[in-house]
Amino acid sequence: MLDIGARDLAAELAKPVAELDRTVPGFGDFAPTRPARGIEPGSPARSLLYHSFASAAVRTDGRGRTLGALPTLAEARPSRTTSTGSGPPAWTGCARSPGTTRSASSSSPWTTATPPAPCHGRHADLCFSRTGVTRMGTAGPHYDARNRQFASPDPKQPFVFRTVPQRFAPYVAMQVTGADPRLFGPHDVVSGDEQRSFRVPLHKPFPGRECLHRLDPTLSLASHLVNEKLKRMHLFQREQGYPTEWTGTDLDAFPFSLRGDSIASLLPAQQANSSGVPIPQPRVYRPGAQSRDPHDIQKVLVQIPST
Repeated sequence: MLDIGARDLAAELAKPVAELDRTVPGFGDFAPTRPARGIEPGSPARSLLYHSFASAAVRTDGRGRTLGALPTLAEARPSRTTSTGSGPPAWTGCARSPGTTRSASSSSPWTTATPPAPCHGRHADLCFSRTGVTRMGTAGPHYDARNRQFASPDPKQPFVFRTVPQRFAPYVAMQVTGADPRLFGPHDVVSGDEQRSFRVPLHKPFPGRECLHRLDPTLSLASHLVNEKLKRMHLFQREQGYPTEWTGTDLDAFPFSLRGDSIASLLPAQQANSSGVPIPQPRVYRPGAQSRDPHDIQKVLVQIPST
């Protein structure tokens, strides 16, 4: 039994859990660590508390009763941070990890996946991607705590589509050559991967002295967003012999080129919890104006695409 209401919570999370009933829905795919602990240093996937918070399959208690409260995105973050910050590694230790050819900081979209989705296919684990996809909508984002994800449909407003953000997080990563699905992936190995370089996440930095041994890092996240789909469409038409009336500097302005906050903006740092969360603009369409003459303004109805 794990008592998260214990007075000495650190000791409670560090002690072995004598018996773990894996027949309880949501715990059959928990990492087969023996003994299990509330927090397993350096391994969120092997931390019982993080699994309980992050897995969408955990919806009932040991008696089959629906949980009365579910963790928010902000509440799940401390369990992951506590795992990575328990026994913090030294920066030189990360840089000298086996197989490392280069150590660097890398930002990746991440989520928690259940078998067979993780690359190793053995148990629920964190999964990382090189690309994060957001979705546009007509209203702001909504986090569905029951399913542990941002949801687009709004049951209370059937004609509203909420924007779906993506979470990016900085990681200390090592660069290795060659794919290895047993250790880090990629999920779908293709021809040539044996000679490609991959950045493998090692440690998630966060503000404070518990992150890296003898260091007190601070984090500052920023985004640079560019969308030139309409511009490139006009350039392509001109290359094919079908020029349009829009050329030159016109194509560098709205609506042909979109930049920065006109596409999406980062969630404030205190809400993003050491992650970069770009929020798409909650508009599906927006009128765009182009003018060559102050008395002749042509308006175009423009779709605001997701990032």
